[in-house]
Amino acid sequence: MHGGFGEHFNQSPWPHSALQQQHLITQGVERKALLAPTMSRFTFEDALLSQPVLATHAKACLHIVTSGFHLARVASIFDALYSQYRRTYHGCITPVSACQYQALLVHERQVMARELRNIAAWRSGN
Repeated sequence: MHGGFGEHFNQSPWPHSALQQQHLITQGVERKALLAPTMSRFTFEDALLSQPVLATHAKACLHIVTSGFHLARVASIFDALYSQYRRTYHGCITPVSACQYQALLVHERQVMARELRNIAAWRSGN
């Protein structure tokens, strides 16, 4: 579970990871199936902060849950950093207008180049 607070993704009084965990539990996911939360600030940091947690789960099958509009970016990052794991991605519905959803997709396309640079830098350091 990832996420703390951020101007663009969570301005509530609760860490994003706490909100995610609570939602998954209400959907029937057992608490013991959830990884320990991290207080990341952005998507690539989400993936990086997962490394120490996942190191103790060598044979895990990862179920990665994110917003539908965010799915392609998350998949590109986690596919690059965690190719040794089986990964299943789950894109959730985002309850916003069609216009707002399009704006979110535009943002995702705009930041993809940055994420590809992050992946390349990570690969060169590993």
